[in-house]
Amino acid sequence: MPSVIQKRSYNSVTVYSIDEQSIWAALKGFTTELTQRPEVLAVLVFGSLVNGQLGVGSDVDVLLILARSDRSFLDRPPVYSPGRFPVDMDIFPYTLAEVRAGQPIAQEALLHGRVLWSRTPLDSLLPGKEVGE
Repeated sequence: MPSVIQKRSYNSVTVYSIDEQSIWAALKGFTTELTQRPEVLAVLVFGSLVNGQLGVGSDVDVLLILARSDRSFLDRPPVYSPGRFPVDMDIFPYTLAEVRAGQPIAQEALLHGRVLWSRTPLDSLLPGKEVGE
């Protein structure tokens, strides 16, 4: 997978930038894979990619809402991590019950993130919760 970090030199100045289109394309592919998993109810992206502060060294923050899980929270991320992704990714796989209980990171993602996919509309999964885009 080619690097999403682009380097341009202008005499004595070197400028690094991020190819956001490649990251969004990789997210689309990752989301498509997740839709095949019946326990995944929704996929949201939040953080620097969504709020316009993405820079060299930034990661991508992804909230997964799961129907249920028998694993502890700390044991869940490796189960859902993509094999390859162009930048670091933090995955937050919370169950629907945890999200409904007000888990703070999930609430941040719901308020300020972008829904990439949802098996059913989020307002039906999370009545009374405010959901961003």
